[in-house]
Amino acid sequence: MIVVDQIADEVQRIEIEFPFPDLSNPLYISRKTIIENNQIVGAGLVRLTGEGILILDPSQPKTVRARAAAQVIEALKQDVKSRGLDECHVFVRDPNVVKFLKHVGFVESQGGKPLVIHF
Repeated sequence: MIVVDQIADEVQRIEIEFPFPDLSNPLYISRKTIIENNQIVGAGLVRLTGEGILILDPSQPKTVRARAAAQVIEALKQDVKSRGLDECHVFVRDPNVVKFLKHVGFVESQGGKPLVIHF
């Protein structure tokens, strides 16, 4: 197998379970096509995204934390957008926080369960 530093148009013929990525998006900073016996086997992409981290004082009343979270999330969204990113991922364990984040505009990722690799 060989790996080439580009995405061939033929890769778009491969059926995947989620919408095919918009390859014209400059947030894809690494693009590789895997070829064996002159046939495309697959492709790999790395896309820049943001990871949100929210730290709130648990001793504050829920209403104060919710108001603070909504305000800081809106301010952070503007910062992220101004840097050219178009999404931000968060990792949440508490179902109540999930409910709140959905209320302020977050949606469940269609990509599946998040995994991470550390370098």
